[in-house]
Amino acid sequence: DKSLEKIENHIKDNSDKRIFIFSYLAYTIKLDLDETLDKYDLINKGNMGSNENKYIEEIDNICKNEDCLFIMDLNEFEPKGAQTSTLLRDYVLENYELCDSITSVDKVYCKKQEQ
Repeated sequence: DKSLEKIENHIKDNSDKRIFIFSYLAYTIKLDLDETLDKYDLINKGNMGSNENKYIEEIDNICKNEDCLFIMDLNEFEPKGAQTSTLLRDYVLENYELCDSITSVDKVYCKKQEQ
């Protein structure tokens, strides 16, 4: 799949950054790249239970010390009732800015530039 290839190439090109993939494809992408899976790779509401805010705090702490990128397909957060955590989406949209588009739907968010 060309879109998976584009995402994987983007990740390879940014290997010096901590990349979070908020997508149902996160496992597939990381396995293809021989990367270690972690709890941030499957952010379905059911997997996080009532710990969504804890995940956000952990990610926020990680990104204070590392240069982080977030890859998201915003379509995965809709329609209402979708299983992908909207709290995590909102955290990224409020604290990061769009810095690249990998495909027409897969977007990359990076730290907001100081003004």
